[in-house]
Amino acid sequence: MTTTQFEFLPNELIHYLYEYLDDYDIYFAFNQLNQRFYNLISNHCKWSSLNFLNKNKKRFNQICHEVLPNITYDHILSLSLCDYYPSSFIFSHLINQISLFFKQFKLEQFINIRILKLFDIQTESHLIEILSFSSNSLHQLYHLHIKTYQISAASIAHITLLFSSSLKQLILDTNCEIRFYNTEISRSNIEYLILKQEIHFYDLKYFVEYLPKLKYLNIMLSDIIYSDNIQLIELEKLDLKIHSNETVENLQHFLKQIPKLKNLKLIGYNVNDKFIYGHNWEFLLLSLQKFRFIFQHGSDCLNNEKSVEQILATFQGFDMVIQCNYSKTSIVVCTLPYVENYQNLEFETKSLSNKLCFQPYRNVHKLKIQELPSDNRYYSTIQSLELFNIISNQNIQNLFKYVDLTRIKHIIFFGDLNLLTNICQITSNLISLEITSEYPTLEFLDSNIELCQIFKQKIKHLFIISYDWFPQEKLKQLYKTFSNLEELTISLKSGNDIIELINHLKHLSYLTILYDDQEIRECDRQRWLKEKTWLTTFSIGNSVELGQDIMTIWIE
Repeated sequence: MTTTQFEFLPNELIHYLYEYLDDYDIYFAFNQLNQRFYNLISNHCKWSSLNFLNKNKKRFNQICHEVLPNITYDHILSLSLCDYYPSSFIFSHLINQISLFFKQFKLEQFINIRILKLFDIQTESHLIEILSFSSNSLHQLYHLHIKTYQISAASIAHITLLFSSSLKQLILDTNCEIRFYNTEISRSNIEYLILKQEIHFYDLKYFVEYLPKLKYLNIMLSDIIYSDNIQLIELEKLDLKIHSNETVENLQHFLKQIPKLKNLKLIGYNVNDKFIYGHNWEFLLLSLQKFRFIFQHGSDCLNNEKSVEQILATFQGFDMVIQCNYSKTSIVVCTLPYVENYQNLEFETKSLSNKLCFQPYRNVHKLKIQELPSDNRYYSTIQSLELFNIISNQNIQNLFKYVDLTRIKHIIFFGDLNLLTNICQITSNLISLEITSEYPTLEFLDSNIELCQIFKQKIKHLFIISYDWFPQEKLKQLYKTFSNLEELTISLKSGNDIIELINHLKHLSYLTILYDDQEIRECDRQRWLKEKTWLTTFSIGNSVELGQDIMTIWIE
């Protein structure tokens, strides 16, 4: 057996290197090497965090059957499960992690768990069973995140785990109203709360009476009533979305009842122009440390430089760097550096600032560009870049002025393919690409050998998003160009195309196919694939989303 140079490293240095990897990567990379590395793994991997959110079925089964039976459950501090796996930015498929996990384990076994995330639970009774009967044993639970669209408001109000004395952070992402009109509920210690669904003002007022220690709140209000005695005396950070029917006076009155507010993000949809001017927020700006006001509007008088200068002037006199970004649909007034990790340049965007700021966009890691901005901004930390219809040579050159392309790992691309070639020549970290079959990407590759070689070497994950079926005549070019794919999402009309695709892509580990073939719907798909393709050990799932059949295949 060949000995690698890595194996000559001392144990102390290997432990140091392991600090940069999670337990999953360490286990699956080094577990089968030799007894020495097995002992190193046993000493290092504590498995305090079980995060299955982006784990395929094979990894999920290995952890549940190989690892968990051999560790002490008391060491597990975090558990994250999801019934859907995000195969791309658009599609996902059902894998039932939650039901499979809790058939083998009970939540109350993990008595020291501090973080629990349950996403896309499919049945209301299952969620209630998991959370209600475990509340008496999970005394260390600190963070709870629930995402489900299969639960009623009445059921949420009676999940006692939501009001565990140890719980400090709660995120609820549901499609039902939040109403806790339950006299049996005691005061909660929650300090951090995100409600993804829209709620009424009086429901919020009643709800926060149970949350006297709340410090962060993220909500969308359907209305704001001029009302006193809002119990938000400890709140320091607020993310608030409002609609066009609100008045500045009602919002001002609400915010004045939050005495410790330091960080405010306010999004207004088609609100009155009065919301935009700084003198309406003078009572806040003297105490705020960070803010971001986003006002969507339909007024032509607000998208010119003179008007924006007037708006920015109303925010002068405060000891902070303030920038005003404006386009034909919105105005964003915010402190710098930019606080969000995602930015969308949907229309031609310009900006004015009251002061200079070093690297104002250093927090932005995901960028979507539909029109290049008209100022001198620069994004140095982008990892995911989404581009639409940037086609002129001038725009191609300008893109390099705006974005450091060397860090990009994922590209969503709809536009001029010469630009894509230039980007791929520069970035060394690119592994993932999302395109649409409507654009002539594959025809372009026939005459661009350089880009074809780049794709073959770099692209491991490909998502072809389309409202139509992938043309059969383009399949040969697809196999040639992306021969080393490990993951693919594609729409194929016939079963013959599916068979041909699988037999040409030998490195696939995960495949999502939208199809339209009655024969496939009615047959034994597991047997059909074994007989027609090179696949031997694999798992298969089938679902229907938005009227389309979706087949998912895990290849082991």
